[in-house]
Amino acid sequence: MADHAPSNEFLDLFTGSQLRLYRYIVLLVANQIEAEDVLQNTNLVMLRKCDRFRPGTNFHSWSTSIAYLEVLKFRSSRKRQSPGLSEATLEMLSAEALDHASLLEQRNAALPECMEKLPPGDLSLVSDHYFRGLSWETIAESLGRSSSSVRHSICRIRRELKRCIDAVVGREEDA
Repeated sequence: MADHAPSNEFLDLFTGSQLRLYRYIVLLVANQIEAEDVLQNTNLVMLRKCDRFRPGTNFHSWSTSIAYLEVLKFRSSRKRQSPGLSEATLEMLSAEALDHASLLEQRNAALPECMEKLPPGDLSLVSDHYFRGLSWETIAESLGRSSSSVRHSICRIRRELKRCIDAVVGREEDA
């Protein structure tokens, strides 16, 4: 392990990164079970090197660079069994995955801003369906509306949110 215990900030970033890191790794190794093994090795390296991470810097970038090296080690150990993707293809996939993750982060960050712009009734519908997990039928019953009407309203609101998010992300790209 590390020379000293990981900080609480590091542990928060570490635990919060697991699903995202797993998705990145599974894209590169194309096998869920092998991706779990690579993630475990990546976690061990990150914990060993926790003192090298500088708070305030990009944890995702730091952790994915470690994961990428662990994927290369894994591929090297498996090369005799099956050649798989070329290293150039792997680099391309890695870059695409990082770009996609960055765009997803921007879109997720824009969602609260766009939700604030919704009229109270629309916000309530979205909150009931997506955050409280209520079905269209349950919401419709409580509002005295048909489930079809509620479904159409939620679909309309989703389109509005998508347009707003696209606009916000577009503004950020232009800045």
